[in-house]
Amino acid sequence: MSEQRKRIFKDALFVIPFLLIVTAVSLGAMFLNGRDAKDIMEIITENFTSDNQMDISVYTEAFAPKKYTLKYSELSDSDSEPYAVYVLNKKGDDPTETLTLSKECDGFEAGVYKIEWFHQEQYVTFTPLEYDAQTENYLVVEQPYMYEYIKSYSWDNLMTESGASYEVIKGYKILGFISAFTWDSETSQNIIWGLGGNPVELYIYSIDYEQSRKVSVSKR
Repeated sequence: MSEQRKRIFKDALFVIPFLLIVTAVSLGAMFLNGRDAKDIMEIITENFTSDNQMDISVYTEAFAPKKYTLKYSELSDSDSEPYAVYVLNKKGDDPTETLTLSKECDGFEAGVYKIEWFHQEQYVTFTPLEYDAQTENYLVVEQPYMYEYIKSYSWDNLMTESGASYEVIKGYKILGFISAFTWDSETSQNIIWGLGGNPVELYIYSIDYEQSRKVSVSKR
């Protein structure tokens, strides 16, 4: 190897990690200074080239853990307000789906809603947030709307509702290990980012400003 190539190689060993660190610090500083996910994604799309090899199915079809938790927050100009937590648990013989609403949503009062199995029959249960309140149990056929409402908070439904399976998706690789996808549907602008095959946060910005949401994802 010539001396010039050795010098270029040595410079690259310093410059590339330095640029990665600067990029990470810059993105962190943007969040601290009030930039939201949409602002960050606009900067990424302006300065990075989308990768045609990236496939969002890693976060749709391939994401199927035995247990995961979704934490929902409403987005405003200055803050995010948590309002719901959905947990899917397929570990064991009897899978459960639990939705906890911290406030009234879509005509459903605050409380804990659950889909579970008893004696080979599927039930929906509801427990108000008051400590001394009693749990109400119904067969699914008796409360189909409650059943479908709990299901509407699942990851699969989020992906379908936001159009992730059929809209034109642009994918970006950042710092070599962060994946980000963005796409527009008829009702929202959507952003998802994650690490490897694990989604971390989904942002759904409603076009009509009725309800913009952030959904945080964890496999526990």
